[in-house]
Amino acid sequence: MFSLTVVIMSKKKPTYEELESKLRESEALLNSIKKGKVNVLPGEQESLVKQLKSATEEKKRLAAKNKLLLRQWISTLNAINSCVWILDKDQRVVQANNAVIKGIDCNKKNIVGKHCFELVHGITCPIPECPLLHSKQSLKQKSIEIELNGIWVEIMVNPILDEKGQYNGAVHVITEITERKRAEEALACERDLLQSVMNGAGRAHLVYLDRDFNFVRVNETYAATCGYRPGEMVGKNHFVLYPHAENEAIFRRVRDTGQPVEIHDKPFEFPNQPERGTTYWDWTLIPEMDAGGQVTGLIFSLFETTERKLADMCLEEELNLRNTLLDNIPNGIAMILKKETREIVASNKAGHDIGAVPGRTCYQTTALHDDFCPFCRAPEMWKSGQMQQLEIEYRGIWYEGIWAPLSKDLYVHYIFNITERKLAEEALRDLNYAPCCSKFSQKPSYNIWGNLWGVPLFLLF
Repeated sequence: MFSLTVVIMSKKKPTYEELESKLRESEALLNSIKKGKVNVLPGEQESLVKQLKSATEEKKRLAAKNKLLLRQWISTLNAINSCVWILDKDQRVVQANNAVIKGIDCNKKNIVGKHCFELVHGITCPIPECPLLHSKQSLKQKSIEIELNGIWVEIMVNPILDEKGQYNGAVHVITEITERKRAEEALACERDLLQSVMNGAGRAHLVYLDRDFNFVRVNETYAATCGYRPGEMVGKNHFVLYPHAENEAIFRRVRDTGQPVEIHDKPFEFPNQPERGTTYWDWTLIPEMDAGGQVTGLIFSLFETTERKLADMCLEEELNLRNTLLDNIPNGIAMILKKETREIVASNKAGHDIGAVPGRTCYQTTALHDDFCPFCRAPEMWKSGQMQQLEIEYRGIWYEGIWAPLSKDLYVHYIFNITERKLAEEALRDLNYAPCCSKFSQKPSYNIWGNLWGVPLFLLF
């Protein structure tokens, strides 16, 4: 064994002779190591042979592990249907999976070293839209969808960077997406058809909302009413555009319970259109559910009823006024009736007292008939367009009936008890007042329609 002398250096600067001696010792140690005469280096516990043997075994183990990982990686790439290339920084193929070889119909030796654009596009330079050019500049993933010879593919590029973060190549993946594109085109056609159907719904306002009440689809009628184009509303939240606590509570209840709701003449004020004032709507809200019974969205359909509602409100006011005036007609029954059915629409207090209420007919109420009265003058009134008048004795009581048109479908029917007048006329005749009686016979002394003519005309026309 070589005897190693350890020289402890002091702070004193060594002499030339000391340095020369130290150099000779170092050279002698190095020669002994080369000849195998030294087995342990200064400061080490194990022999050089053992250390070299351990290093060799570790190297073999790591090499075997790397080979296994490489085989696994190659097997994984070959199991992928997409074409996977590994390119150098000049876009030449370094490695490719089996899908590339099968797709290009050549062996691996004919692929490696060639440019990807030669193999894919058959040209001598990259296509202008090549994602690799963008990825090379941005050092980020880039993908495009392109049609090649009638086949749709997605080309995705991921840059490979060196230890300095510089571009050093790329992983280039080509995936056929023809079926997906056809499915997307079919879906787009269905969506266009659905939009056309929705837009063709006339006055109907149609909306489809997701679970969070965001607009997914809107027809042109609804969008125009809201002051938007359909595309401008998609993605926006209904209750962000139109805050309304009561309506939102209804929407949440339908979503959470899965029970549809139908509402009539619901008042609403547009926050972005205050000049419209209060509008009225009939609307339905129907939940859409998946196979598991979970609500995935809401179908919202509306019809504006503002014009009809305002007309009904005006009509109600007019009817109230008419009823007030009718109630003040002395000693008479007044009924507003429908033309064809003789159904009572309204009546004064005297009519109500005998059961002339809306829904019943005049002949059921006043004459206790199951059909039109034989003496009814309503047909003559409609035919001539003129008021009709009749005096008739019915069950010992004299009545004067008056029929007057109100509108296209309505007329008013007055009934007065004239028994006292008729008895007075008869008494006068019995006293032989011929001149007076002749006047009464020509014209009744008590013509209630003449006395009330101004009232019904002002009241009802």
